[in-house]
Amino acid sequence: MSRRHAWMMVALLWCAAPWQVKSQEGKVTGQRAGSSPREFTNSVGMKCVWIEPGSFQMGSQTGYGYERPVHKVTLSKGFWLQVTEVTQRQWEAVMGSNPSHFKGPGRPVDTVS
Repeated sequence: MSRRHAWMMVALLWCAAPWQVKSQEGKVTGQRAGSSPREFTNSVGMKCVWIEPGSFQMGSQTGYGYERPVHKVTLSKGFWLQVTEVTQRQWEAVMGSNPSHFKGPGRPVDTVS
């Protein structure tokens, strides 16, 4: 798994967790429930959006071997996904440490899988 894919998985898992939800004004509005809006910002500042279930074409006819063939992928359930990569500040707020080699609170967390 590439580092970019690892960041996306961390963002997906953290958005799925039952964090406190904040409104646009920063007020805590309660825990996210099944009937949440299409986007929310959790208590550590992670903006997440709802991804609807559906189908799409994935792959390449001319790319690297691991990208072939083009094939249909169906997601039977929707999921929450953070709109940006997980920053080191967000990682530290949840995990309590920063494993990153390239330090900076606003940079994406690295050296995770």
